[in-house]
Amino acid sequence: MSPSLSVRSSSSVLLALALSPCAVLHAQSTRYDAPIHLSGSTAIGPAAGTQRNAVLAQGSTSSLLVYEDSRAGDRDLYGARLDASGALIDAAPFPITHAPGDQTAPRVAWNGTSWLVVYANQVDPGSGYFATEVACLRVSPAGAVLDSDRIRIGEDSSGATYSVGSDGVSWVVSMAGYSAGTAGLVAKRVSGSGTVLDPAGVSVLPSGSSIIFGAEITYAQGTYLFSWNEGVRRGRRFDTALRPLDAGVRTLPVEGGVIASNGLQHFALWMRQTPAFTSEIVGARLDAQLNLLDAQPIAISGANPSANQTEPRLVWDGAQWIALWLSYASLDMRCARVSATGSVLDPGGVLVPDQAPSYLYGHSLGALPGGGALATWHESRFGTADDVFGVRFSAAAAMGTESIYSLGAEALQAPRVGAGPDHYLVTARGERADGTRVLSWRVDASGEPLDAQPIVVASASHALLHAGGSAWNGALHLVTYANASDGWIYARRLDRDGAWIDPAPFRVLRGAGADVAALQSDFLVVGVHAPGYPQYVSSFGARVRGSDGAVLDATPLALAGSYATRARVATLGGQWLVATEQHWSHNQTQGGISTHFVTSSGAITAGSGMAVLSIQNWGSVDLASSGTSALLVSQSGSNGTNTEIYVQRLLPNGTSPQGMRAITTGAPAGQHRASVAWNGEDYVVAFESYQNNVWGYDFEPDLYAQRLREDGSSIDTQGFSLWSSEDYETHVDQEGLGGGRSLVAAAVLVDTGYAATQIALRAQRPRGVTSYGTGTAGCTGPERLDANGPIVPGNAAFALRCAHAPQNALGALLLSRDADLAGSDPLGIGLWLHVGLPGLVATVSFPSDARGLASLALPIPPDPTLSGGVLHAQALFSWSAPCAPTSLRLSSSSGLTLRLP
Repeated sequence: MSPSLSVRSSSSVLLALALSPCAVLHAQSTRYDAPIHLSGSTAIGPAAGTQRNAVLAQGSTSSLLVYEDSRAGDRDLYGARLDASGALIDAAPFPITHAPGDQTAPRVAWNGTSWLVVYANQVDPGSGYFATEVACLRVSPAGAVLDSDRIRIGEDSSGATYSVGSDGVSWVVSMAGYSAGTAGLVAKRVSGSGTVLDPAGVSVLPSGSSIIFGAEITYAQGTYLFSWNEGVRRGRRFDTALRPLDAGVRTLPVEGGVIASNGLQHFALWMRQTPAFTSEIVGARLDAQLNLLDAQPIAISGANPSANQTEPRLVWDGAQWIALWLSYASLDMRCARVSATGSVLDPGGVLVPDQAPSYLYGHSLGALPGGGALATWHESRFGTADDVFGVRFSAAAAMGTESIYSLGAEALQAPRVGAGPDHYLVTARGERADGTRVLSWRVDASGEPLDAQPIVVASASHALLHAGGSAWNGALHLVTYANASDGWIYARRLDRDGAWIDPAPFRVLRGAGADVAALQSDFLVVGVHAPGYPQYVSSFGARVRGSDGAVLDATPLALAGSYATRARVATLGGQWLVATEQHWSHNQTQGGISTHFVTSSGAITAGSGMAVLSIQNWGSVDLASSGTSALLVSQSGSNGTNTEIYVQRLLPNGTSPQGMRAITTGAPAGQHRASVAWNGEDYVVAFESYQNNVWGYDFEPDLYAQRLREDGSSIDTQGFSLWSSEDYETHVDQEGLGGGRSLVAAAVLVDTGYAATQIALRAQRPRGVTSYGTGTAGCTGPERLDANGPIVPGNAAFALRCAHAPQNALGALLLSRDADLAGSDPLGIGLWLHVGLPGLVATVSFPSDARGLASLALPIPPDPTLSGGVLHAQALFSWSAPCAPTSLRLSSSSGLTLRLP
């Protein structure tokens, strides 16, 4: 592409700055771009985190499975629809509620048009402590949550038991608390549109000395039966308007256990002791008037003199009853069909296949459309957390194959950011229930990925790999991680173009919590390890030679003493500086931060550290260096709601001139897990914050940051937001690239398409530089125009850069007085422009190198008359066949505003 106009000197371009009005497009105090997301494997598989307590309810053409899920920190509810064969309709589950606190113990009912999901919701009753609220949400047949806010049924300070039923039009929810005055059973109707029809509730059982267990609502022939267990089963009938049909509570002619309805009659199952002092599952049918239809209990499981049969579950599949129970003979489950007339079709039951001989928990049974049922349970199949499994039992008693139902994409967690020569290296842990990977991404100065796929550092079939830090020694990256399965910290060298130098990771030292920093051509890898008694954990280090990857310390360097929980390393004054978080004992929050210097030859000297802290989130120390000073950051506080971030400077001679101080005292609630980076001009301290949370038991944080000068004084009196949405955001980390640039990374929940945490990045621009718009992406990714340093008079090294350009090409840089923030296509070819053509000042040649990095030096003269000038820039590139971003093979970068102070 030939530029239509060139400039003879950079100073003539910058003189144009003074001609433009001083318009600030974005806040200049923080200079962070919009988030960019990194993803790992998008293949859906067993989800990370804990999933448990699944329930299933049949709809008209599908069934809804709902379960507790901790993939976003606290416990939420996720759902997925199943077809008649028990196969998932939804490739990834969808969130039913991500409300603050925990949402647990779901119950589900269908009313003919949608499902009602009832659950226990953690809320603040005004005391500052949590209470249990019974709440519900409607879900459509398409899997959409129909209510923008929960439907409230009631709350109890010490918990509650509840149930849900339907007459085919509306629902009824019953609730009984455990506190004085709320222990009675109260019912409320919920209309199909989600309105509570009985706000005051209808008393089924007045509050008394009894505690309600096993409450159920069944519906038969126009009558609701509310029943519960008190050794025997008791109950009371109401019509659909919740008018009582029984004057008082009745004792049913069945024992405790469970009860279900087929719309015409009720069927109760319970556990009965055998003459051999084991137990069996029996049942009996009742008509709608509660008359016993079976003179003798129906023997369903059969008496087994060597094992207990217990904990029955029961559903009606449209033509027959299906029962499920646990058999402790071999820690398994069995299913049996019972006809509508009470005939047992599968005496003794059919074994539910379970591919792992582990304990089963939370077993449940739900009907499928067209007949048959799905037996579900949760277990720790993969060794670290529970997952939901299930097997279909057909209407003809055929057992299907076992499936896992709690799914999601690879969850990316705990990112670490390292700086390279002109890019960053982001390393994170990728987890599914059936394995972990350590992944790295090379990203440019704007946060755009340089590689189409993440670089796999290591992988394992267990969930015990943990990503560490990375460092650049001027020629290559060293990437570290820890393997908790064998107790070793590993490393692997990576070149600047993303190719592995080492064919496989190599062991460096025993330990966990890996971090690394480069000093000249060599690296120091640090971690924590208990060489003897497990409680006595210390920090250790080992040097790695950059040229060949040789570990120079066969016996690791012993750094800080016992009860260590994290070590971080940086370089300061020509030495490595290691900060170790240590506690007073293995179970006390009180502790401090000790520091040690390590020379290039491996000699160790001690420095001054941070004083006594109360660190509840163990492993919270971080460290960054400007080259002439270092900043230690940690947290201290007595609980989650009054914790502050503390900082302390350290000089190359090991002294600390100011001592430690809190920097977040102006922020409400608690601030936790700080990270720190030097961006070439300032220290940036980022941290998790609960300042936007409405109550103290909401542990889903937002992410904030504050800047400090090199001398440790604060630039921001209040923190500024990095991420502050309703989504889950955690584990912030960052690194600087110089010139006022840094990259901050966090794990952020992305439900759509992933149902997993992904890595979100935000790039900090230099002073006076603001990015806007998107442009038209080229053939290797979006083109983000960037600067290498601040817009200040006298910055002779100032240059503009753009990644993802064509290789070895000549682009054009457009400079204009006018910005087009929204962007437009004035040429009508799909080329999105963000600079105003009427205000065009110049078109400058913008060449790219063999890596597709375009750059142009624009030295800024020390001319005070340029102060306040504003210019807007955008790059254009031409691509060769077969690539064609637009009809004329042109692409465009994002816009960039340049403003002199």
